[in-house]
Amino acid sequence: MNLSSARHRFIFAIAWVLLTLPHSGIGAEGFELTAPQHERLQKYLPNTLAKLEKKAPVSALIVGDSVTDMTVPTNDNSDTLKSYPGVFLSQLADQFYYTGGLRVLQPKRGQPEKSLNTYGQEITVQNLSRGGRMMIHAMNVLEATAWKDKPDLVLVSFGINDATSGMSLATYRQAVQDVINTVKNNKADLILIGSTPTLKDPPEEGLALTRPYVDTMREVAQAAGVFFADLGDISWLVRVDEPMKDLEMPAPKKPKDGAVAALAPTSAVKIPLPEALDPDPDKRAARLFHQVATHLRRWFDHDGTIDLMHPNTAMHRLLGRRLFTELLDGPRDTPWKIGTTTARLIDSDHCEVIYRIENISGSDMRLNLLPLITSNWKPKEAETQIELKAGQKSVVTVTYLRGGTAPDAFSPHEPLLRLPVMILANGVARIEDLRARLQNCVMLWNLGAQFNQEGGTTVTGRIVNPSSNPLAGKWQAEWLGQKFSGDFKAPANGEAPVKINIKLPTDNTPPTSQRGTLGFSVTADKLTLQFPRVLEIVQNLGLKQTSPLFDKSHYQTDKPMAPPAPGPTQPGATLKVDADPMALYLTWDIHGLNLVENSNGVAVTADINIDARSYGKRMTHGVTETIRVTTSAADSAGTITPIKAWVFGNGYATEYTRNLAQAVLSSRPDGSRRLTLMLPRSMFQLHEWALGNGNSQLGFSTRLGIWQAPDAKHPAGTELSYSLFDNSLNRDDAESLAALELTAQPTKRWTVHLY
Repeated sequence: MNLSSARHRFIFAIAWVLLTLPHSGIGAEGFELTAPQHERLQKYLPNTLAKLEKKAPVSALIVGDSVTDMTVPTNDNSDTLKSYPGVFLSQLADQFYYTGGLRVLQPKRGQPEKSLNTYGQEITVQNLSRGGRMMIHAMNVLEATAWKDKPDLVLVSFGINDATSGMSLATYRQAVQDVINTVKNNKADLILIGSTPTLKDPPEEGLALTRPYVDTMREVAQAAGVFFADLGDISWLVRVDEPMKDLEMPAPKKPKDGAVAALAPTSAVKIPLPEALDPDPDKRAARLFHQVATHLRRWFDHDGTIDLMHPNTAMHRLLGRRLFTELLDGPRDTPWKIGTTTARLIDSDHCEVIYRIENISGSDMRLNLLPLITSNWKPKEAETQIELKAGQKSVVTVTYLRGGTAPDAFSPHEPLLRLPVMILANGVARIEDLRARLQNCVMLWNLGAQFNQEGGTTVTGRIVNPSSNPLAGKWQAEWLGQKFSGDFKAPANGEAPVKINIKLPTDNTPPTSQRGTLGFSVTADKLTLQFPRVLEIVQNLGLKQTSPLFDKSHYQTDKPMAPPAPGPTQPGATLKVDADPMALYLTWDIHGLNLVENSNGVAVTADINIDARSYGKRMTHGVTETIRVTTSAADSAGTITPIKAWVFGNGYATEYTRNLAQAVLSSRPDGSRRLTLMLPRSMFQLHEWALGNGNSQLGFSTRLGIWQAPDAKHPAGTELSYSLFDNSLNRDDAESLAALELTAQPTKRWTVHLY
């Protein structure tokens, strides 16, 4: 090593730091925290702060989706240093004078590990974010490989994919709590980060998409004393200004009968005929919303490529700095304050929401109020503009119409609606998340999976009475022809339990999977309200059974039917599972279908989810990851996606060697095609593997995709899909799976999914 060269590099690094500090507005005194700032860091990052103050090495971990992974269609793609978590951590390093700055461990290919090759103490970070993942997937990492480097600080952000997939807020809430518990148990500090805004068209729906999830994360974080930052707070991203001083008064009335109005010689003609000058409150509010959407779109412009889900590099830089500022100084204030919010169901499809708003700005203010459109509730009537004097309060009423038929129009776990409203005033725009507590009685369900149900199953919930008076009434329920009813009495501000005993098939008569609407209505106070859910039952699978798989046309809600037995003249697919002391074997037979490769050379895709936790743990919530096998159309070995350490459920943390699992596509004498997958027993080290015992089980699901040639209806080709069952739960959610008994004589038991 050339010592002279090394000395020159060191001198240059120190000179660079000294030269850049004044330019960035940070002098020596800039590193001094104020007492309130130090108090906030001590409250939220006590373990990290202790190391920062000693200039000790600090390790950080980022767990999130494609946004935190810095997915952008430019050269900055996957550059953690330029992602908002990376910018935040660089700010933290600057604040505590870590001259070595931030270093990325295992950066993505082609991306740097440091911004500048400076010397000194460092903050290191590993980014384990993955595109397309949801809050439940945080536990993949946090219960497997996260603690290998003993991170001091963990940053977690999910929500966009949860929202787009319709993940239940109850499941999302539990997943956030799991993250908090796991990080605390490992004595690390945690920062929970609400999702960045999305601008999917139309923007009044796109901007509402993630808000219930952000607000749920906020609520759980606050209850646990964890630092939370809402990156969907658009007050940091836009400033709205619409000068309308000349239009405070109503527009002049039009002359009658075509007469020309007499004007004094000195009068100025100010007739706001252009649409841009129309003083109508609704149109003015619409103009302001358009202005906000237009400004926000600029943050999603990647050098001419528009991606309305992923922020550009400039927005990441702003968000990283904003995250640091909010950690030290708290969230940005608005000139208004939201008070109590209530919701009253007019009927099952109409809801009236009332909230209080106060002008705390110290001056008179015009507020523009724009309730956004959620997937379940669409604003029908609302005040779009109000005038408030300084210190004045007002009550705002919004009528919503239920949109669609999704059961989650009413949350299954809490007696309130989370509804976003964009408010614009004094140049500030923010989406306020209203927590509207329902004033009517409401049915709350105990969702999730019940395994190994035999003969019957009991669905439970509770009717919540929010009033100060006792409430009595009747309830009715129905599922696939089975009808139920009962009376209830709920005390004031109390609950009445509900139990629905549903009969299950007791033989092996198909169909072995059924999905139906669980209709449920409550009648009280001369009002009948509907609180439907979906109930699916899936019979336990055994070894050596050949099970026909369902295609979409044979697996419909409220229309149970068995799939036809596939054969030479009946296109379709079957599944058989076997096991021995050495391995698990999966066999898919494809009948009556010609295999055609798509543009990627793939003809067959098999997705498998397996929960291989021990029996007791498998009865609890958890998360797996999909194993994917792909093949070409010709007989050949299949390609298996890299199998992650956590693939078989919480607690697994094994680095599997490549080619440990094996897959092959072959031809059969009868003209059918067979795909086989072998998974060695050694991969399931946490499972008891008691062959021949019906209580030795794996959580299991599979989907088979078969590519078909283009036709007039599908000029690019199409993929036929076959599965054992098909619920709307995420396939990686352990509660979405059915049970595979490791015996050739399975019991007549069922898995029950209520969602």
